[in-house]
Amino acid sequence: MRPIIGINMDVAEADGRQRLTLAADYVDAVVESGGQPRLIACLGLESLLREDVGGVDAFLFVGGADYPSSLYGEAPHEKAKPMSGRRAETDLLLARLVLERGIPALGICGGCQLLSIATGGKLVQHLRHAEAHAGR
Repeated sequence: MRPIIGINMDVAEADGRQRLTLAADYVDAVVESGGQPRLIACLGLESLLREDVGGVDAFLFVGGADYPSSLYGEAPHEKAKPMSGRRAETDLLLARLVLERGIPALGICGGCQLLSIATGGKLVQHLRHAEAHAGR
């Protein structure tokens, strides 16, 4: 039986509507690694998220836009491109529930940043010349 791997989702605006999205590469990687992906919608309802987290063996936190700097007590950097509040709130709650339960978690890019925020860390919001390394 494959372990169930929870994966958080993004929220995108299209045609004036919010859409839940996820790059297929994340799902494919979980399947290719022997896992059964379970996509977790951006709900913000703790009781439902607690049930979701209770039903997974591990969790994958994916990348995306910037987490709002207000989550770690700082003013936003002028170059910040914050994600939707709906995703940021859900992700932070999910991360705290995953850590509280003690299940294995992997953060990719923004997912690493999220795990830092969830444990009380702060972020350097903008790294000079980081754009030059994007896509490598």
